[in-house]
Amino acid sequence: MEKQNVLYFTMFSLGSPSNGASICCLNHVLRLSQDSNINLFVVATGTENQREATAVQLDKFGVEHYFIPLQEAPWKSWTKLKYFLNFGLPFFFRYYHEFDSFNQEHISNYIVNLCKKILLRSSSLMI
Repeated sequence: MEKQNVLYFTMFSLGSPSNGASICCLNHVLRLSQDSNINLFVVATGTENQREATAVQLDKFGVEHYFIPLQEAPWKSWTKLKYFLNFGLPFFFRYYHEFDSFNQEHISNYIVNLCKKILLRSSSLMI
């Protein structure tokens, strides 16, 4: 039986399991990496200063992993609007990070290209 390719994506810091979301994601990666019928690919995104710690943590699991740094939203440097956009605007959006995602198109493009690369290796991919 052919192994199932699984791409696991997270935006939570995997380098420092200091909150429930990080601990949960690390547990998912651990369990998936232990399944002998799965080829696991992990994509993590975060700030550039999280790259090394994330790689160290994922190397422990022996999985193929990629890190995509987040681009800072251009409005974060606008001093007068900064506090409103950081604290006021999320109340108008359904999800907390929705406004920040406007400047992250490179992540979608990276994942599409990675999926194509994985599919070239075999005929299946589970996301």
